[in-house]
Amino acid sequence: MATTVPITPEAIRTAVDERFLRDTDLAARYGVHRNSVWRWAAQGSLPKPVGIGGAKRWRLSEIIAFELANQ
Repeated sequence: MATTVPITPEAIRTAVDERFLRDTDLAARYGVHRNSVWRWAAQGSLPKPVGIGGAKRWRLSEIIAFELANQ
């Protein structure tokens, strides 16, 4: 019998090079307009973006963990 290991954003970050996604990247990923991405973020329906030099980006590892947790 296989054992499962919980997938956390930290585990994903250590397994892959961390990549950051723009609002347009997430919009394309989900097939929506970028305004929907910001609305979902404001509602708490997406992980919070991080600030990088005045820009807001989402960690790919957190998006993957979020998607896996919400399947």
